[in-house]
Amino acid sequence: MCRPRQYPSIAAISLPLDTFTPSESLTTPDSPPDTRSAPFTGALARALRSWQFLDVFAPLALSRLGLMIVGWLAMSLLNHIPTTPAWEIGPQGDIIPLEARVSPGTYALINMWSRWDAGWYREIAQSGYKFTPGQQSNSAFFPAYAMLMRAVHAPVASEKAVWWFLSGIVVSNVALAVALIYLFLLTRLDFDEATARRAVLYLLIFPTTLFFSAVYPEAVFLAFLIGSFYHARKRQWWLAGILGCAAGLTRPPGIVILVGLVVEYLIQCEFNWRKLRLNVFALGLVPLGLAGT
Repeated sequence: MCRPRQYPSIAAISLPLDTFTPSESLTTPDSPPDTRSAPFTGALARALRSWQFLDVFAPLALSRLGLMIVGWLAMSLLNHIPTTPAWEIGPQGDIIPLEARVSPGTYALINMWSRWDAGWYREIAQSGYKFTPGQQSNSAFFPAYAMLMRAVHAPVASEKAVWWFLSGIVVSNVALAVALIYLFLLTRLDFDEATARRAVLYLLIFPTTLFFSAVYPEAVFLAFLIGSFYHARKRQWWLAGILGCAAGLTRPPGIVILVGLVVEYLIQCEFNWRKLRLNVFALGLVPLGLAGT
């Protein structure tokens, strides 16, 4: 016959109340740690260790910071009396005549990058091309850079000149970052990582590097140019042709890269016409850029 199971009475159960705390009832040694922020933290750490950040973005940011400091000091300490009619961005964000020097206290970080031909590109981006016989005209400038300025400015409701120039500065520096990435990758096809890193650094510290961050098309042209040759080396000829066409829409020398692309194609074909493929027609896209202007 089975004996009934005996349970201890409540009185027989004793708890060590002197060592028990509320916090101990909420967690146990086996509770997993909170890892909700771990994916973001890990991704950020990997990004900060990547070659894109260490060899491109960090040197780019430091070099631009140095240029802005030098530019602001020049605007503050040097008097520049223009010999031709000049302009600057005034307190209201519009273009006003320049009397003695560019103001170091009014939109200084935009004014320093918005000089000379920047005004023509702003005019093209904002109002399109205009031609008046007997007067200076913006029809001498190629359209790709102004088109990118207009695209970046599209979400902005204001038509003040300051926003157009700021759009140009954004276009130039993003294009410069893209150009540096392409330069690093193109150099790595033939050299080690240290050489690619130096190539990027030398481009950023070259004396005329300031024009790559100004409201000029040089950085956009450089990105299209290096990108075209990189994809040509990777045998991605249609993409190389498209970027070559875009280079022709940006600067007059864009058509010249066709010579280099033809030579690269012939090298890949071992100068044997029997090895030509349909992608040879991608080279025909390059002169279309110049024709489109």
